[in-house]
Amino acid sequence: MTNHLTAFDPQAPLMSWEPIEQYQALHAEPQAEHSPQGATERHLVEELALTIWRRRRLRAAEQVEILQGLPQGDGVIGYGEDGRHFVAGQLEAITGRRNKELNPVEFLRITDDERERELAACVDETTKIDAACKLLDTGKKADYLRAVQTTTECGWDWTAEADWQTDSDELRDELNQHRTQTLEPRLSALRHSRTIAMLATAYSYTQANTLDLMKLDLALNRKMAETLTMLEQLQALRANRTENHAV
Repeated sequence: MTNHLTAFDPQAPLMSWEPIEQYQALHAEPQAEHSPQGATERHLVEELALTIWRRRRLRAAEQVEILQGLPQGDGVIGYGEDGRHFVAGQLEAITGRRNKELNPVEFLRITDDERERELAACVDETTKIDAACKLLDTGKKADYLRAVQTTTECGWDWTAEADWQTDSDELRDELNQHRTQTLEPRLSALRHSRTIAMLATAYSYTQANTLDLMKLDLALNRKMAETLTMLEQLQALRANRTENHAV
């Protein structure tokens, strides 16, 4: 069972909701690496562990800021129009394709497994649509019926009509429109999902709160470097004293 601090303690290294075991495991690593001797060295190792912990906490806060602290749509996780235009415009410059339905924040959340599954599904649907269009191009009723069956495999609710020649033209137009306006932009976005995430993150860094987090990150980096320097100097001084005493 995970233990947490039960009450706020200004002297404690953790917030009340943070698990003690994780901090203790983290603290054990610099403890083993530096083998502190004496109260001062132990204090510096504690400071080092706490700085690392705060940097992890900062990363979590940064993710929340990026994912939740941006302009939202109506009930949909997404950017405001300015953010969408920024990311979509940059992506169009890279791919040559404009995606009107692009939701940048989605690509900050999507996992590699989710991306690969959807990418495979889109490729499969594109292949079936291409096959259906080729069948429709033959101008034969039997191929028209096979094309209608292929569209149902893609989840389309398309019913074969008695006037199959006219319906064949309508179905072909629908399939081509779906491929060019929906599938191809979606495939392009999925294939460039990491680029979209990078662009979305870059846009988020124009927000004031995220810039404050960056400043805190720099401050923690300096704190970590200073603590390490002090610890190394103290241990070197102790080693010299030990060596001189031995002489």
